[in-house]
Order: sequence, then C-alpha cells, then structure tokens
Amino acid sequence: MTVPARVLFVSGSGASATLRYRVRLHEEALRSRGALTAAVHFTDRRAAALAERADVIVLYRCPGGQDLIDLVERLRRGPNPPLVCYDVDDLVFATSHLAGMDFLTSLTPVQQETFGTDVALRGRMIPYADLVTGSTQEILDEMAQVTDAPGALLPNGVGLVSARLADTARAVPRPATGFRIGYFSGSATHDADWACIEDAVVEFLHTHPDAELWLVGKVKATGALAAVAAQTRTVPLVEWTELPALLRRVDVTLAPLSRNRFTDAKSAIKWLEAALVETPTVATPTPPFERVIQPGVTGLLASTPGDWLQALTSLAADPGRRSKLGAAARTAALAAHGPSLQADRLVEVLGGAARGARTYRGAPLPYRWRAIPVLLDPYPFPSSLRDAVLRPKGVAVASGQLTEVLAGAAKLGRKASRAGRLFAYRSAARVLRR
Repeated sequence: MTVPARVLFVSGSGASATLRYRVRLHEEALRSRGALTAAVHFTDRRAAALAERADVIVLYRCPGGQDLIDLVERLRRGPNPPLVCYDVDDLVFATSHLAGMDFLTSLTPVQQETFGTDVALRGRMIPYADLVTGSTQEILDEMAQVTDAPGALLPNGVGLVSARLADTARAVPRPATGFRIGYFSGSATHDADWACIEDAVVEFLHTHPDAELWLVGKVKATGALAAVAAQTRTVPLVEWTELPALLRRVDVTLAPLSRNRFTDAKSAIKWLEAALVETPTVATPTPPFERVIQPGVTGLLASTPGDWLQALTSLAADPGRRSKLGAAARTAALAAHGPSLQADRLVEVLGGAARGARTYRGAPLPYRWRAIPVLLDPYPFPSSLRDAVLRPKGVAVASGQLTEVLAGAAKLGRKASRAGRLFAYRSAARVLRR
C-alpha cells in the first residue's frame, strides 16, 4: 500500500463528534503511517495554500462553495493534480431526506432554510470528487445516485487517544449494586429516537425500583418520566474525553432510532463507544447495527416496546450476562475497527484511487473564503504525531507553536467578539509568516 505523503482535510464541521470521527481520527491514523496532515474549515482561505502541497484533499461534509470549486478545478489543470475525495457520515446531501430529519422542527424557520440550503449544496459538491467515501454502505448507495465516482466504505472507528481513554476507564470497577440504564445523546437531534422507547423504559422502571435511568446530553424527555423521577438522573453533556468513564459507570446503553431512510443510514457509533469500555448495548435493528451486533453475543437488538422491555429485564437479572456481552463487544469492536486497522483502511483507500479525471460544471455557488473563518476544535494528538503537520510551501513553524495559537483561538469560539476572533486569527497568521 502506498501511503499518501500529504493529506489536507477541508471540513464542513467545525466541532463536535462529527469533526473528531471523520477528520481528526483520520488525521491521527494517517500520521501514524507517516503522512503529513492538516485540517481547515471550508470557509478558511488557508485551504488554497495547503492544497498546493497536498497529494490528497478530503472534503468532509463541505457544501458547494465557489472558491473551493475554483481551487479544485485549478489544481486539476496542474501537472500533478491531487486526489479529491468527498466524505460524509449522514444523508445530509440530498434534500429528499429532509422530511425524515425530525430534529428540524426544533429549529427556527431561518435555521431550517439554511440547513436545507447546505444539504442541497453538499449534493452539488459531490460530483467534483474523484472518490467518495462514507461511514455506512447505505450512505454510499445514496451517493451513487449523485455521482458515478467510485465509492469506498470508511466506517467510524477507534483512535489511539480514544482507545487509551477507554483502557483507563475500563480499569475502574463498576458499582456492584443497582442497575443503571444509560441513554447518551451528543446533540439535540435525537428526541424522536428517545420518544420511541420512553414508555417501555418507564414500564421497566416501575417494576424495578432499584434501577436508574441516566439521561446524558441534550435529549428532552416528556412528562412520562415524572412518575419515575426518583429513578431518573439527568447528566449534562460532557467532553468527549470524559465520555468513556461515564459509559463505564452504567450497566447498559440504549441506542434507539425512529426508523426511516435517514436514520437507517446512521452508523453504529453508540455501540462502538460503549463496547470499548465493555458496556453492552441494546439497539434498534437498523442495517448498520445488525452488522456489528450478533444478538446475544455482542449486544441485543430490539424492535418493539415489548422487545425493549424484555431486553432490559433479562439484563437486569443477570450481571454475568452483561459482563460477557460487554467483553465480547469490545473484542469485536477492536477486531473490526481498531486503530491499526482503521489506518490500513485509510491508506488503502486514499493511496490507491485514481485522480484528476473528473470535471463538473454547474451554476455559480455561493460560499466564498471568509476574512474570519471558522476555526476547527483542537485535538490532542499523541505526542509522537503532533509535528506531522502539512504546512504551506516555504513555511517552517516551531513545534507545537501554531497548534497552540490556533487552539487558543478556537477556545474563544462564537462567544468572542468579532474583534477578538480577528485578533486571534491574525496571531495565527503571523506565526505562519515567520
């Protein structure tokens, strides 16, 4: 396998688990194989200078932007055009799926319009890619309706840092008494998913007074939980570095989905994260969950309220079974999605694809580079990989210096004034010019 020497990630996401799983972990994996990487937001004009040195450009969830399109077409006219890959982990590139996104009802009309526009513009961007990648086969099947470019499956996997955090959490024994059910919602987009099992969970809690429900994150429960309020614990959203320890403290995690074409394409990431700390999962049998969960061996699947109730009842009664399910899930997760295997997948996919052969022309697209772009959330790369940074030609930056400046700027976030963010960004630019 040929390792791509220099890889640039241009991200449509500036923060959250989406950025971590589809950009930062891929950077980490490629750096572990000797590649230099960099990542910028699609609004960031630094993408142009970095792209000049890249062998591979990965566009993750990027909506179509005129500056980005112009850059890709200009690079293709050069003597050594890079491979352009479009990567996505949800069906957020086809407006036909908007009706299946229940969370849109919680947005304002303006937010809904912006979201729908970005979905359409992602669909416009995909045909410019030489290669498309997705986190599930269902996503790849949908992308095949947008482009005839070859597709490759890149499932969400385990990173070096997340594996280390899970090992630390797993070393802590679980509480020996009680039965804790965890529902983890990393964003405010899963209310409909929780609602489809809430009645079954309430019924279980009524008959198991020693059991607790832990609602973690941004999920909004209904009034049905009032009857079991004494058994319900609400936990605020935690940093991803704290998630493994919290997952370890519960006895089972729930991964329900309100089924439609959009949710059927979602990856089994909730199973993966729980499996790393040997916590068993009960999940809706969507195709991605059916691929990773062997019922009764690496987890449980539940379709109806009766199925959910039966699964919880059986697990509450048998701690030994919970332990076996969790241990088997961890073994399966690392065997199929461990850090080394994920790195091999990336090298195989990005190092062997054909490049520079595709052209596509449509109407002009709206997005341009911004004077003050979105800065990506920083990531704690292992110390041995922190210097494997792709930089513009002629730029030499002291070890860790640019990372520190940009991390400080990113911490300002949207809460900072425009002047404050501009100062932080200009500080980063000065470092680049040194």
